[in-house]
Amino acid sequence: MHPISPELIEKYLAGKCNADEEATVLNWFNAPENEPDAYEQLSPEAKRALEDRLILEIREKIRLSEPPIKKFNYYRVGAIAAGILIFITIGLLWNKQPVTNKATVGSDNIRIVNTGQKIKKITLPDGSTAWLSPGTTITYDSSFNRQLRTLSLTGESFFDVKKDHAHPFIVRTAHMSTKVWGTSFSVKDNEHALRAEVAVVTGKVSVAIADRDKNNEDVMLHPQQKAVWQVTAKKTDTLKVSLVEKHSALKIWEKTSLSFNGVALREAVRVLQQQFDVIIMLPEGDHDLAEAKLQADFSNQSLPEIMEVLEKLLNVSYVTDGKKFVLQRALTTN
Repeated sequence: MHPISPELIEKYLAGKCNADEEATVLNWFNAPENEPDAYEQLSPEAKRALEDRLILEIREKIRLSEPPIKKFNYYRVGAIAAGILIFITIGLLWNKQPVTNKATVGSDNIRIVNTGQKIKKITLPDGSTAWLSPGTTITYDSSFNRQLRTLSLTGESFFDVKKDHAHPFIVRTAHMSTKVWGTSFSVKDNEHALRAEVAVVTGKVSVAIADRDKNNEDVMLHPQQKAVWQVTAKKTDTLKVSLVEKHSALKIWEKTSLSFNGVALREAVRVLQQQFDVIIMLPEGDHDLAEAKLQADFSNQSLPEIMEVLEKLLNVSYVTDGKKFVLQRALTTN
């Protein structure tokens, strides 16, 4: 088929294509002979956004029982998915419901779901900490303790695990099994993912493909390394180790120490953005909040930990997609 232009892809991402143009983009994406012409001319952000939207389009068509796309280009998805980020518009962020958690206790297990739009801190029975990203679910046995430390994850979470060399901490996901003894790391995976990732901040972890029928070998990860599971061109899965990218979303979990002595919040936000390589937005037009004086010392804390403190000090809340944090006035009830 004929190559398409970067302009058409940008138009598609902006939601301005008509039905024929959308069909042209989808056919180009799934054509086995398609060349990297227009794709290679896109910015990294556009490449990631394209991959996200196309996969969502395909899943939605399947969900609605429409005729499935006959040729799904797994190689294309794998190439575009490198360094995937989820982009959420500010409009969607502002209109979400307040953060809540749902904890369900069954006869044999406990299930916790972060149904809100901010990162939620959970303390596990052994004293380890899990920070659940929006939409994430963890499930563990009611006997979870220092002797048996295994849980299941769907979504994305950062873990800070209590050291216990005699009893490993195991995170099972749809495509991987991660084993640690005491470290901090992130896991991102779900049942329908074409790409999953484990990345380490401190300590070391071992990761294996979660194929119960095979005795897969573990790969060992050290700080600032990651293991990526993904589908190859031959529709087989692989697990590869590499260094974490310089501008990875993992940056928000690196500990830092900062001190603000009567500094305006807008200035403090500027410092936090530089330190953690994220975007932090204040409510448009809320000059009182922007000029609010911040008096705080943050010692050896990650960005989500700092955000928790800001919520209490300034009566604010936030929503996030992992790389963008949007502050807002906390809702008050009479």
